[in-house]
Amino acid sequence: MWHNLINTPQDLSRNTLRKAEITAVFTVVALIVGLYSAVKWQSNGHALLFLTSVLLVAIEIAGLVVLRFTKQITLALNIGFLGMVLHAVNIIYQSGGIVDSTQSFWAPLLIVAFYLSASRAMALTWS
Repeated sequence: MWHNLINTPQDLSRNTLRKAEITAVFTVVALIVGLYSAVKWQSNGHALLFLTSVLLVAIEIAGLVVLRFTKQITLALNIGFLGMVLHAVNIIYQSGGIVDSTQSFWAPLLIVAFYLSASRAMALTWS
């Protein structure tokens, strides 16, 4: 399935293909999070959280399009990270801030995701 998202994986080196697959997995998982979140916040009547959920879905789709058609893995990963960070920061802010929020787990979760899917420099920058 990931090879189909990437398109013509045989043109890529093994290391590049692995990076592209990791980016595709992160982006698809973030897309699913955005869809679930949109349904959740729409039914709870939180307009701003619903808005960033929809924005997350749109950004992740843009990341997948970039990955598939331009094969710019770093750009696609940065786009995916942007979507998740925007949504996570909004969830934490809307639910009371980093100290009082029940959603504060998103911050360390994203930091772990940065280090698992990006270079050290890129992960440190996003963290």
